[in-house]
Amino acid sequence: MTTSAATVQRLLRPVRALVATALLVEALAAAALLVPVLAAVAAARAALLGDPPSPSTAVVALVGATVHVVGHGAASWLLHVADNRLQLELRERVLATCATRPLEELDREGAVGLKRSVGDDVDALHHLVGHALADATGSVVLLAVGTVVLLQTSPPLAVAALAPALVAVLLQRRQTRRSVEQMERYAAASAEVDRAAVELVRVAPSLRVYDVEPHATTAVPGQVRRPFLDAARTWSAFVRSWAATMTPTMAAQQVLLSGAGVVAVVAVALLVGGVAGVDGVTAVLVVVAVTPAVTSPLWSLAFATQDLALGTAAARRLETLVDVPAPVPASPARPSSPAGAWNGREAPRVEARGLTVLRDGRRVLDAASFDVPVGLVTVVVGASGSGKSTALECLAGLVPAHEGGVLVAGTPRPAGTGWTRHVAAVVQSPGTLRASVLDNVRLGRPDLSEDACHAALASAGLASRVDRLPQGIHTVLGDGVALSGGERQRLALARALAAQPRFLLLDEPTSWVDRATAARLDACVASLRGRCTVVRSDHRLGVALAADHVVVLTRGRVVEEGAPAELRARGGQFAALLAAAPATAAPGGPA
Repeated sequence: MTTSAATVQRLLRPVRALVATALLVEALAAAALLVPVLAAVAAARAALLGDPPSPSTAVVALVGATVHVVGHGAASWLLHVADNRLQLELRERVLATCATRPLEELDREGAVGLKRSVGDDVDALHHLVGHALADATGSVVLLAVGTVVLLQTSPPLAVAALAPALVAVLLQRRQTRRSVEQMERYAAASAEVDRAAVELVRVAPSLRVYDVEPHATTAVPGQVRRPFLDAARTWSAFVRSWAATMTPTMAAQQVLLSGAGVVAVVAVALLVGGVAGVDGVTAVLVVVAVTPAVTSPLWSLAFATQDLALGTAAARRLETLVDVPAPVPASPARPSSPAGAWNGREAPRVEARGLTVLRDGRRVLDAASFDVPVGLVTVVVGASGSGKSTALECLAGLVPAHEGGVLVAGTPRPAGTGWTRHVAAVVQSPGTLRASVLDNVRLGRPDLSEDACHAALASAGLASRVDRLPQGIHTVLGDGVALSGGERQRLALARALAAQPRFLLLDEPTSWVDRATAARLDACVASLRGRCTVVRSDHRLGVALAADHVVVLTRGRVVEEGAPAELRARGGQFAALLAAAPATAAPGGPA
């Protein structure tokens, strides 16, 4: 528990002053709640003695009630301000951490895991910061102050009044010991339902294409639905068993805190004769009036304890994620060598040396080494699954190599903006931001003018389509406006061109477009020769024939590289690929 508390304290460090102030105010407000109660008892005592009502008693009661209401409201406001700031900072830190993590780790974590971190875990901290801490503080302070008042009034009656509450607290403590583990199991079961639901939704288009009823019980639909149904049943069974173990304890707590203390006080007072005289009646009145005010918050404390357990578990997961060390940025003031300085007229020479990438125990790249000639077009070819996309991802720094690495001007590629600000990449299935087309295009160059962005769209063959959108280049994508797969590829290419990179990576950049559009994009890429080093993967061997340098991959290994004419004359693997696909052997072949 000490470690968990330390984790929460570390995450709350940015808003620690606000939270501490709020809890201090909440403590004062909780103590002030007893003032009008005691003032009412004083008024009752005066009435029993036949004394006239005292205006000061009413004033004290009013001041106490005002302090309680205003203080509780102020504490709640301060805590929600702190919660807002913390949520924003944590989400920014999570997203910043994700931006530095290898893509394979994010793929392994999946959308469900990231959703839990950015959404569910941060929301759990909201309940902790915005509610649970205040409820726990108010309950503890009220219990402590009220207990002192009761003991000073009548120790025997105080013990009788607080005994049921003590039993309820012991029951809650026993339940709390198991709550952390139960919360973890609940979170895991919920995540599994989310994950299975996402997978079910992903296959829904295929089921509809083949006119398969999702609720059918035949073999294939049953197998598709089974992971989701199994996860849902597991979640349901766990919740039922959890409720079965919690319900008796919670019911007992509710009975013990509902007025059993008051009944016990009256019974004890009658048994021992403690109601004799005005002082006896006053003592009973004090205990009867204060006991509910002291014990009723304990019910809120029970729920606050659950929120604390949930928030603590979420804090541990968040800290594990946001504490992943970020790469140390390379200093741009120290170029590796004169040839590797990005401020030179030519981009530095890039080489892959012994790249090995493992996925699920399989070598996607196996000690792959190849050169990337400066200012020329290099095409990586090979059969499906040969490692072309992974090779480009390694060059871009999106996927780390388990062995080997990428050399820039003869030295290991630097991390940070010293490398990435000169590199652009277009992946096979590019995404779009929920932002305007203009902002999508100038993602890599936020200061780029609208005219320059429009020129990049024209080079990518997308300008006419953008001009037809409701607000043209200022149209927000996602607000009723969707681009096709080929249009998203062209938008990604426009984004890459607008960034004016020195090193451009294109992974099957025309796989979603028609033949005529592919020819225009090929010409656009070819025009970059001499101004930009281009590496692209492509299944059309005609593109490779038109390149300056070709790298042939087979099962993750580089089997050939060199000028396309030389490789063709050599009669090796590249020549075999050309012979097996004669229709694509000329530029402009079918896409």
